[in-house]
Amino acid sequence: MEFFRVLFWPLFNIYINDVILIDVENILLYADDMVLIVKGTVINEIVIETTKKLNHINKWFRDKCFPINYDKTKYMIINRKNKNINRV
Repeated sequence: MEFFRVLFWPLFNIYINDVILIDVENILLYADDMVLIVKGTVINEIVIETTKKLNHINKWFRDKCFPINYDKTKYMIINRKNKNINRV
């Protein structure tokens, strides 16, 4: 069992690093955490783009038989103080 414990994280990291190929500029990985960055000025466009990217990421994880822990999945909207997010 020690053999698997020693090899698990290096193999996991090699395997999981392919997920950034979905969107190299906007996916960040740290250990087993992932951040998806989506930028925009119109909230509806941001939601559509985010949904597309999350569907693609979800498919990648399903194809690799990796479960996503939805209870630990969070999102955050960050906005500059003097800038409004437009709604269409």
